[in-house]
Amino acid sequence: MSTIHLVTGDTAAGDIEARQERQRGNGAGAAYTYTMFPINAEALTPDDDEVFEYPSAIYVGGDAGTVVVTPWGGQAAVTYTLEAGQFVPLMVRAVAESSTATGLIRSW
Repeated sequence: MSTIHLVTGDTAAGDIEARQERQRGNGAGAAYTYTMFPINAEALTPDDDEVFEYPSAIYVGGDAGTVVVTPWGGQAAVTYTLEAGQFVPLMVRAVAESSTATGLIRSW
């Protein structure tokens, strides 16, 4: 996945090596990694037995309907009613067969 690093702590100008170490999490200050745009995508058929290996975004590319997802954090399933062209507004672990929206695309 593409990432961007946000570094906190002392970032003295001109101290490139120290800043690089902090970005790697090896020095004073903390490095946080945020996922940017997904680099993989595939058509998705909802399956109660499939659990994704990576946090995934779900896009409705066909007909509007419901998308029943398990959040990546492991909370109970959540049902979203979405129009074509909308995304589920969180990263997901699984999509249930009871989903009615069509043309689902999974990206990660």
